[in-house]
Amino acid sequence: MGIKKICMIRKLFLYGLLGVALMTGVSCDGNKKGSNLGKSISAANELLVVCNKDWLKSSQAEAFRQIVNADMPCLPQQESYFRLTNINPAAFKDRFRFYALIVQAEFGKEHPKAEVQVARNVYCQPQLVVKLVAPDEAAFTQLCEEHRDEVLRMLNEEETKRNVKLLQRTYSGLVQSQAKKQFGCDVHAPEEINAIKEGTDFFWASSEGDHDNYLNFCMYAYPYDSAQSLTEEAVIAKRDSIMRLNILGETMPDGQVPYMTTDHNVLQSTVQKVGSRNVLEIRGLWAMEHEAMGGPFVLQAQYDSIHQRVLVAEGFVFAPNKKKREYVRQLEAALQTLTFL
Repeated sequence: MGIKKICMIRKLFLYGLLGVALMTGVSCDGNKKGSNLGKSISAANELLVVCNKDWLKSSQAEAFRQIVNADMPCLPQQESYFRLTNINPAAFKDRFRFYALIVQAEFGKEHPKAEVQVARNVYCQPQLVVKLVAPDEAAFTQLCEEHRDEVLRMLNEEETKRNVKLLQRTYSGLVQSQAKKQFGCDVHAPEEINAIKEGTDFFWASSEGDHDNYLNFCMYAYPYDSAQSLTEEAVIAKRDSIMRLNILGETMPDGQVPYMTTDHNVLQSTVQKVGSRNVLEIRGLWAMEHEAMGGPFVLQAQYDSIHQRVLVAEGFVFAPNKKKREYVRQLEAALQTLTFL
């Protein structure tokens, strides 16, 4: 994969319950049936929603829809976090109880207070069941508005855990070896990633051949000077400079050389706690300057105290005319597997 020939991208790139001490209004149940449960059968990114189908389509359900049908941020086109399957409560039996992610909505006098009830491994494992209940529709709407972000975070973290478990069994040995050699890290990237190009404090790996380069994984590092080295502004500035050097296109007829850059208008950053370390996660869109190419990326940047540097692991997607959610989900999970050796 010629790192200085990103025109080849056209050929190559054709691919716990939340540790939140959950807020007031959320109650939790543990594993109710022990470890003798069957395995969940739902596909990746599937969410079973148990509520009245007609009500879910009504304007009264808007606050609830903003939870179960929320859009994944920083994608070039609108895509929700999950594929929804909606059933009426009477149908919630048999195979439907073997979904890994279930959200139930109920309101009525049988519920004395509004709350989010959370349980794990009720009917199968792994499984997360989130039940939103309230004494009336007004209280239910308020509950959804107040706890939207927490419920979404629970569902997304659970889905990421499922993807991480898959990567623990099957992953790219090529990326693992390169990360160990260059950066002293262990990481499990999707096994489809089968080609690699090494640079200075940088490598880029992608899924060539039959996989059409939808999936791309990079690692790079730069010196850590102070806490300012780990701000969104600093990390994105470094990303732009490093990608400009390492991911280039063929020289255009007018002499210009395309290079990868970042859309600074579409960025979202959060700080996560991974063990004892703070990790800055940034999502956004990449593009090729002077070339009509682009897609989503997600990266994690953290302080490597042993080498006094900022270490960045990044996944980006190039999948023209295709949905991007599934690919981003796989790369998100890969980032979660990174550990220092």
